[in-house]
Amino acid sequence: MLTTEAPVISVMTVNPITISTTTSIVEIRSLLKQHRIRHLPVLGSDSKIVGLVSITDLAMLNRFPAEKLRHKNNHSSSAMTAVDFMAHDIVGLAPDDTIGLAADLFLSREMHAAPVIDDGELIGIVTSHDLLRLVFADVLPLENDQAI
Repeated sequence: MLTTEAPVISVMTVNPITISTTTSIVEIRSLLKQHRIRHLPVLGSDSKIVGLVSITDLAMLNRFPAEKLRHKNNHSSSAMTAVDFMAHDIVGLAPDDTIGLAADLFLSREMHAAPVIDDGELIGIVTSHDLLRLVFADVLPLENDQAI
């Protein structure tokens, strides 16, 4: 079993599905649902990570009436793209950062995902789900997609 001193590269999702700043909200919802994921790294025109969209970001959008969204962004919510609501202040991890560091980061910053970046390139994403799967690996020997 891995310990908190193991590197995040040992539990991260390699080559995560990504989106661009111009990906529509409709496509984002579709990708999250289709792939049963909760986070999408957002890449800029130079293929560098510039943000992160989460299922929580989408839920927050649902709290605002359409009129407020139109006023705030000068267009309707259905015309929104990733850049309109992505998290810009993301914190990345290096492949050799520890699982313990990732857990501490998630707890202290109240976040659930961090991109893993090596030499400026996105190579993976580690999530709170990955850490929970690690902790309960011996208790729940089911595959990732199986229901209890």
